[in-house]
Amino acid sequence: MTVTVIRLLFLLVGILSLTVPTRGEVIRSTAKEQKRLHLTVYSGGFALISDQRELRLLPGHQQVQFMDIAASIQPESVIVQGEGIRLLEQTFAYDLLTPQKLLEKYLGKEVTLVFRERKGNETVWRRETATLLSTAEGTVWQIGDRIVTNPPTATMEFPRLPPELLPRPTLLWEVESEGGSRVITVSYLAGQLTWKADYVFTLSTEGTSGDLTGWVTLENRSGTAYQQATLQLIAGEVRRVQEEQRVRRGRPMMEMAKAAAPAQFTEQPFAEYHLYTFPRPVTIKHNQTKQLPLLTGKGSKVKRVYRLLSQRWYYESRQPTLPPPRVQTAIKVQNSKENGLGIPLPAGIVRVYQIDAAGE
Repeated sequence: MTVTVIRLLFLLVGILSLTVPTRGEVIRSTAKEQKRLHLTVYSGGFALISDQRELRLLPGHQQVQFMDIAASIQPESVIVQGEGIRLLEQTFAYDLLTPQKLLEKYLGKEVTLVFRERKGNETVWRRETATLLSTAEGTVWQIGDRIVTNPPTATMEFPRLPPELLPRPTLLWEVESEGGSRVITVSYLAGQLTWKADYVFTLSTEGTSGDLTGWVTLENRSGTAYQQATLQLIAGEVRRVQEEQRVRRGRPMMEMAKAAAPAQFTEQPFAEYHLYTFPRPVTIKHNQTKQLPLLTGKGSKVKRVYRLLSQRWYYESRQPTLPPPRVQTAIKVQNSKENGLGIPLPAGIVRVYQIDAAGE
């Protein structure tokens, strides 16, 4: 029995050592730890993103890398909410890992250059240690007592990855924590998220009624993907203070106004705007455009309107004959529940089609 207990204790210690961070370790948080993701996209081309994750922290001071955020983030808009954690400093790491950036970080340092050479029918890989002297307009190296420019290397080998170079946009935090598992919510504003509404109105053969279909086009150019996010859209012009865009490193947090809490959209008034909520989670990748159903109205009655546009001279002219005036034709649709609609519609282009006698 004693042996069994001791073995069980060793097993538990081994499991805990795999899940609890050790002192001095950088805590990394990715989208895999997301518990909830919410997008509120404004018609002005920006969005409020609310990202809830679970972190495992140590007691005391430590560094956290909060990854998988929008590259278009406004760092000064970030707010972090959660119990048992205090944010001391934030840095927005946008100096992303690329071959050129990696070279620049190794200026004045040694790198292994790998050359591919042919010896008879064999391929030989030759390695030489070199010091990087310059990356301006190509590369300059010191190999032994020689200075070489743009050597014909097959590849280069670097001893390690500089910690300041990250593969994707990241918020770096210095935090004080009580330790343990902590659920935090990070909210921020980001650009390059846009939406617009488009409509198709199909007239009946008689031209007295029609069906309205509305679609929302959501476009993501923000630099990250959003998986299973609850989605809300705000229609209306939001007046934003115009200021010089800047990124401040090591800056304390600033709070921002919290947005509304949380298969077509439902609409409700929100302050001076209209808020549209999509009924199910949405996934949209970076550089992706997605269409979502906004509404469907069946059998809406229409009224045909004729508009005559002409100038005063047309009626005062003494000419015996004049070209006929141009007449514009339009249709009017009452936006009411009795007419199959009844919700405020976001501005958008309406394309009108009519079914002919053959049903086409």
